[in-house]
Amino acid sequence: MALGLILSGSDFNILDVTTMSPIAGTQVPSNFVGGVTGSAALNSALASPITNAGFFSRQFALDNTNDGAYGAYYISHTVDSSLYSGSINTSKAYSMRAWLRMDSPGIPKCTTNGIGLSFLGQSNKMSLGALGHDARTYHLGGYSLQFSGRNQSDVDLLPIGNPRLILGTNEVSGTINGSFTPTVCSGGSGGAGDEYSINEWHRVRFDMIPIGGAGVTLNAYTSSAGDVASGLEVWELVGTTFVDAADAVYIDPTLPTNGMGFYAWRDDQNDNPLDSVLIDQFEILVEDI
Repeated sequence: MALGLILSGSDFNILDVTTMSPIAGTQVPSNFVGGVTGSAALNSALASPITNAGFFSRQFALDNTNDGAYGAYYISHTVDSSLYSGSINTSKAYSMRAWLRMDSPGIPKCTTNGIGLSFLGQSNKMSLGALGHDARTYHLGGYSLQFSGRNQSDVDLLPIGNPRLILGTNEVSGTINGSFTPTVCSGGSGGAGDEYSINEWHRVRFDMIPIGGAGVTLNAYTSSAGDVASGLEVWELVGTTFVDAADAVYIDPTLPTNGMGFYAWRDDQNDNPLDSVLIDQFEILVEDI
């Protein structure tokens, strides 16, 4: 991949769930501790910190005085002449990387919070799952790599003690399509082969590779190199799926409302205010195919 871009807060648009069609969501990002962008967490104060990123990471938690919260953070059209938003050139491959983490001081409820990377979600659409206005069941359209104990089809993954890394494909509106089941990635470090440990960082990569107009390949990777600087990772493929252009979950790359970035959510059913998800060193790389 070509040299990438590490983004700052001013490079993102925050999706307003109260205006998204057709749901008009209520579990808004301002419910996060710290407000719409969560709060800054000092890396050195965390257990098993990383030293090759910034001094602070971004943490998403609730104080249990509000409903749940859902925030999606899409790269602004002002960055690199709309390279990451709106109509996407199918002659380019995209790769997002980030450090992801789930923290809990006790027995975690990994099904009630999550964080993920999103390709070709819509800036004006999302859907509700079976639980209605519940952050667990808000769904962006398009392609996502989610770090949670709950998948993109509203299924809790058992056992619930550790999160998974899950590749998901939803219809453009965010609607779940039962014919396209999310893929649980391998490579876990927290028990069984697909469970990831809590209270430590995981370096994650999510690639979107168009195959001309025939479809798109989605690849998920984790790095086995540990706490190293960006560019020194040792990537291992842990999940892959192909979306055919004829599939109901294929997203038209020319849609003007396409976006990409990351998202985080926390449900109010979790009564432990210290449970949270975190992200650091989000970056995106682009390469001509």
